[in-house]
Amino acid sequence: MKNYAILFFLLLIFGCYNPKEKKSLILVKKDDNKIVKKDSVKEINEIVLRESYVDSTNIGIKGKYKIVLNSYNNMDSTYVEIKFSEKKKDHWLQKQKIVLPKDGVVSCDPKTIDFNNDKLNDFTFKSSIAARGANEIRTLLIFEKTTGKLKLITNSDNYPNLQYNEVLNCIDAWMVYAGS
Repeated sequence: MKNYAILFFLLLIFGCYNPKEKKSLILVKKDDNKIVKKDSVKEINEIVLRESYVDSTNIGIKGKYKIVLNSYNNMDSTYVEIKFSEKKKDHWLQKQKIVLPKDGVVSCDPKTIDFNNDKLNDFTFKSSIAARGANEIRTLLIFEKTTGKLKLITNSDNYPNLQYNEVLNCIDAWMVYAGS
């Protein structure tokens, strides 16, 4: 009986051993003739660019300002990075960098619309989704002519389906829901 137990454990150990399951290493040769070892397995917390948007013709004073929106995600979060620049002579000088959270379900779908009736386009992007897609949650950034910067409207992402109401000169929000 003792021999059978030893034989069983030996078969179990050798049966589970697989020398091909070792992490493979890739040798990468850099320009400066150094050899670097790199794991072939992706890093767990690798940041991946999901979506990119650039506009220099519709935001604020047309042709003078540029907005770049990049949506990134990693293993546990999704966020957007907004870079707002002003044109000085022939160069773009970055005035702002805003990082905001976003859900990983919907695309950004950026839009430039005038939300404060100053005849200058403001900026919105989809930051979430609600009511199984019936409600569009957007984050709103208003262009301020005096400072030449974007102003984040606090809690704009708490109100679905934002739109400018010309009659009342205000921002409206409406919601589709299953109640009465």
